[in-house]
Amino acid sequence: MSYFLCSLRRQIALLPFLFLASLVVTGCATFAGDMEGAYSGPGRSSPASGDVSVLFLLRHVRQAHGMDAIPKLMAEGQIVRDFDNLLVDAVSELSNLSSYTSFTEYPSDVSDPERMARKDGLIRTRDFVVRVEILEEYSFVRQFFGRVLTFVSVTAVPVPYTTRYSIDVRVTQGPREVASYHRSNAKTLWVQALLLFVQPFRNDAIVKERIYIDLLHDVFREMEAEGVLG
Repeated sequence: MSYFLCSLRRQIALLPFLFLASLVVTGCATFAGDMEGAYSGPGRSSPASGDVSVLFLLRHVRQAHGMDAIPKLMAEGQIVRDFDNLLVDAVSELSNLSSYTSFTEYPSDVSDPERMARKDGLIRTRDFVVRVEILEEYSFVRQFFGRVLTFVSVTAVPVPYTTRYSIDVRVTQGPREVASYHRSNAKTLWVQALLLFVQPFRNDAIVKERIYIDLLHDVFREMEAEGVLG
């Protein structure tokens, strides 16, 4: 009996090392779904009536269903890397911007009068305000049990982690709302040891950036086709 107990203790003690070793050789492969609400209409049929100035008012929010009661604004360090570059790439769809400025809202703005005043000033002095809210949401419960399954199976069982992204855009001119748009897509991160041979380099961040780019481009392409900015 004592020999059996000693052997059992040794096996239990090895579990953390086996788990860490499995993480070293674990593969991750991320795949994006199909965009929902994609624009499929014709391009712009007539040139713009004139150039305009635009404020892109950006909100990045995240909600872990099962843990967060409401979507929460992301702090500056949590936003997707190089988002300003993604916006610069996407506004190439709009042909009549004389100038544009972006302003990103952070949770700390409520206690920063200078930033609030700057935002209000930008809204007053631009021809149009394009309010862009990007929501990142996932199921906390599913991801928690997914991590448990990953640990118990030492990554032998492939486990999916799905995150959904949606973008809501409202275009206003003064107090008047001119147009609104909605797009969404999702990515699924699969974790399993054998996926190391399918995707040897972690591409999760790249897929996330690609989703953001596609969502922004598609909305701005429809705005341009409809001549929303004049």
